[in-house]
Amino acid sequence: MPTGLSAAEAEARYLRGEAKAAPRSIIRSARSIGRESVFTVFHLNLVGLALVQVLLLNEWFAAVMTVVMLGVSIGIRTVQEKLAGRSLTQLLQTTRLRYTAVRDERPCSVPPERVVPGDLLLVGPGDQFLGDGVYRGTRPVLIDSSAADGVRGTRQLRPGGRVLAGSYCVSGRGSYVIQTLGPDTFMAQSAPSRQRNRGRMSPLEAAVSRILQVLLGVVVVYAGLYLAELNRLDIGEPLEAFVDAAPVIFNLAPSGLYLMIIVSYIVGAASLARHGGAVTRARAIETLAETTVVCFTEVGMLAGTSVDLTVVRHSEGEHPSEPRIRQLLGDAVRSTSSTTALMRALSEAFEGERRPISAEVPYLTSLGWVGLAFADGDDGVYVLGRREALQAALTGELPARRPGEEELVVAYRPDRVPLRDEQGRPQLPDLLVPLAILHLAATVRDGAMAAIQGFVARGVQVKAFAAGSAAASLNRLVDQGLSAADADHVRTRGLLSRDELMQHPQSEWARVVRSRALFGGFSPVEVGQIVASLREAGEHVTVVGDGVTDLPAMIEADLAVAQPGSAQAAVALADIHLQTNSPQALLAMLQRGQSIVHGLLNVIKLDLTMVVAAATLIILVRLLSSGFPYISAHGSALGILAGTIPSLALTAWSGTGPAPSEGYRRAILRFILPVGISLALVGFVVYHHFFATTGRMAYAQQAVAYVLIYAALLVAVMTLRSPRMILLAAGLMVVATVQAGVPLTRWLWRLGWLEDPADYATVALAVLGWFAAVLLVRTVVGIAAGRPAAGLRH
Repeated sequence: MPTGLSAAEAEARYLRGEAKAAPRSIIRSARSIGRESVFTVFHLNLVGLALVQVLLLNEWFAAVMTVVMLGVSIGIRTVQEKLAGRSLTQLLQTTRLRYTAVRDERPCSVPPERVVPGDLLLVGPGDQFLGDGVYRGTRPVLIDSSAADGVRGTRQLRPGGRVLAGSYCVSGRGSYVIQTLGPDTFMAQSAPSRQRNRGRMSPLEAAVSRILQVLLGVVVVYAGLYLAELNRLDIGEPLEAFVDAAPVIFNLAPSGLYLMIIVSYIVGAASLARHGGAVTRARAIETLAETTVVCFTEVGMLAGTSVDLTVVRHSEGEHPSEPRIRQLLGDAVRSTSSTTALMRALSEAFEGERRPISAEVPYLTSLGWVGLAFADGDDGVYVLGRREALQAALTGELPARRPGEEELVVAYRPDRVPLRDEQGRPQLPDLLVPLAILHLAATVRDGAMAAIQGFVARGVQVKAFAAGSAAASLNRLVDQGLSAADADHVRTRGLLSRDELMQHPQSEWARVVRSRALFGGFSPVEVGQIVASLREAGEHVTVVGDGVTDLPAMIEADLAVAQPGSAQAAVALADIHLQTNSPQALLAMLQRGQSIVHGLLNVIKLDLTMVVAAATLIILVRLLSSGFPYISAHGSALGILAGTIPSLALTAWSGTGPAPSEGYRRAILRFILPVGISLALVGFVVYHHFFATTGRMAYAQQAVAYVLIYAALLVAVMTLRSPRMILLAAGLMVVATVQAGVPLTRWLWRLGWLEDPADYATVALAVLGWFAAVLLVRTVVGIAAGRPAAGLRH
């Protein structure tokens, strides 16, 4: 074993603050959460409104209510994110990267934030280089440094060569000394643009941010006009009339709408954790919802025939990380002389390399275990065997057995002891430390095809890659219990071999691949090229993998998903970490992710439609009539009854389905502009009618307020046409009407009864006529464009 730091020196350097690496996580500090929740440009709208209410309008009560609303908004968002972060912390502990450092001349598992300059780290296939440093191995290793220097392909790293953080080991074993970490590394300082998807807005965030910037510009212009009036400047007509709108103007840009997306993603990440996966980038939720193709790099994972590994945790002493155990197991099954079907199955399940061994006991049915000792500096003795055969020799307790599954135990003894007695007979070592339990599933898991059909039903194509022939892999699944009907279903979806694909130029790969489901015989680089071709053709691709051979495909994917116990490089690359080797978990996460994004999209459509309607209505009334369409108290009723409550329902009830094909910004604008502008026209007609017939602006404003409330509830129905939303909208319409009989709400919202039942009929006819016209136009446009009317498919 090479010599590294002592544990005492490593601890001293850590306490001096020399450890600069940090685990990747969406969980932020309390200070960061508070700063981002409070200091938003959109919260300034509420502050401006409160100042206007006090200084110019002398409405102290309204100003206090505005400040209360600001505090409640900030408080809710802060508490939501803190609670979500707390629920994610424990789950993310199981998916954190751990590195094998040599301290006191013994290997120990160390989290990245505890690694210090001078540490000697061991590296093997699939391991990621944590920092910049110098390679100290005795033999060359093959590495991929594209993430660090942008140079594609692998290269050989020789003893004494420079190591770059972000690179990963493809094959070989060695060690390297850390020199720089975190922000001091070459990748952090010289290649920030090559860091995958970090620090960028998601498409939905970018779309809403751009729209809100425009709205904020409108608010700034209106505020400037108000300041001009305050300073008694002559700004002329009709601009002078706009200053009367200040209490409403400051509410045009919905405060916190952009922040709502961020908070929703944080809370959504906690929700996805309950469905079996940890999200390390908040924008991964949106990317997951946009997925149109999901690729499984192992057929066994999709069918449920893969080998599951459960680490046996110990309360005392250092314990190898799960990737390290998988590496050792992969090396062991390739190094033993045993060639049983079990060893072949394990070699397919775990990546590794053949290593020289100094002692071995091949797997014998009568023994129930196999043992070996490596000859390349590892002093331990490793044993793999049936639970019953090893139970008496283990120093720790094993978890309860899973019913109906075959189990094997992986154990080791740190010091070298003989595996045979003096007569040469196999001798099981005592004092074995259990490392992990292997659960062998030799039959196709129930519901495997149901998961595939679930993806397809939600607009997602499923593609699986087999190491050998696609036809042979399908036949093996039939032998393992896949029904003939399911096998025929896979065949009808299409098999594709490497030789068949190579007959086509790479420019046609996407067209050929789109119609196939099961692939066989492709190299890891070719799988990555297939994923890249799908992305270039406009597909949004998610790749599920775990080992070094899966990295090319995961790098090319829009979204990388790591399975339990994945290699360090796969864990570092992944946006989502599954907690179980089951496609059902990913399907559940996909459903939840689509629901979260569709809920956000529907809320955004509702909020911005009413903003467009209000802004347009103000302009129409001030330019073509006189007075003002409604007062700020009416806006409060509109915000609560037709904004807040329906938004909560949209977030909770929105269904699943692929993201809009035309992009978020276009989908939002295509909804809010025609719906909002047409509603403003209807509102103007109603205002002009009642103002002309009654001569009272206050009465006309009251009629317009009812129009806007009823119409906003119908907009919510347009974004999510479901029985529950229709019933909720109908109920809120009743509440908005009868609140006029409640003194408190009538005083707060200044929204009383209309004097004549015929006036209610006029308002209802105007709203229903507008609603029918909008639905008709959207349906006709959708049919002409070859798609269902937007908002009705959910």
